Amino acid sequence: MPDQRIADRIECLSILFADLVGFTKAAHDLPPDQVVAYLDELVCTFDELCERFGADKIKTIGDCYMAVAGLNGDGPAGARTIGRLALAMLEAPSRCHQLGGKRLSLRVGLHCGHATAGVIGDMRFSYDVWGDAVNIAARMESHGAPNRIHVSEAFHAMTDGTFIFEERGTTDIKSIGPARTYFLMRDQQRSPRSS
Repeated sequence: MPDQRIADRIECLSILFADLVGFTKAAHDLPPDQVVAYLDELVCTFDELCERFGADKIKTIGDCYMAVAGLNGDGPAGARTIGRLALAMLEAPSRCHQLGGKRLSLRVGLHCGHATAGVIGDMRFSYDVWGDAVNIAARMESHGAPNRIHVSEAFHAMTDGTFIFEERGTTDIKSIGPARTYFLMRDQQRSPRSS
């Protein structure tokens, strides 16, 4: 009897991509052990945050980290989870060691929408997600800004009332076109930091 493949369709999955700004340049002339030690510390910190907030790490792609929330089908709760994870992740590089004397920052993108998830392959297989929602989340990250969490209109609508946002306006997103986007600033439950 053949092994049964794991395959799911999630109607409203929240997806996070986080990328280190300037990593390639900062790591270029450094010894491999320093680069790996830096990434290991940061990724372990992100993994711990996923565990704390109840999100699911999907994978790392170079210096990019991908996580999701809402695999159980609860779209609004998943969106709140991934937003709070993103806010915590944004602070992580400042608490980790520097890379070659440089303090790197994160650029984060969030989106929520329907996606397909499952396991493929026979060697080094892993659970992964696919679909337009994944592509849009990746575009939110790549069209974002350092130390900011760039989110789609769908994520904003799903979590309005939970977070404070700054409207970015209409942004021309590659492969998507003009889109209204926002920066996630903070949780409504947390007061702004005093200066």
